[in-house]
This record gives sequence, structure tokens and C-alpha cells, in this order.
Amino acid sequence: MIGKYIFGDKQVHLFVCWLGTHAEYDKLCKDNKQYTVNIY
Repeated sequence: MIGKYIFGDKQVHLFVCWLGTHAEYDKLCKDNKQYTVNIY
């Protein structure tokens, strides 16, 4: 799982950016891909 935390005044939000197997994660890292959340 690749996630991102957003810290507010009194809340913490966790956004799941990607969910997969360890082998799929290794492939993402090898390809140098990044996932970002730009809601705020």
C-alpha cells in the first residue's frame, strides 16, 4: 500500500494512493513511478 497522510487542525486523513502485491510494488519502484494526492 502506498498512502499519504494529511494533518489538519484536529484531524488526520489517510489517502490510499495505491494497493497491490509486493511484486507489483517492486515493479513500481524499478520503473521509478510516484503517486501523489493533491486534494488540499
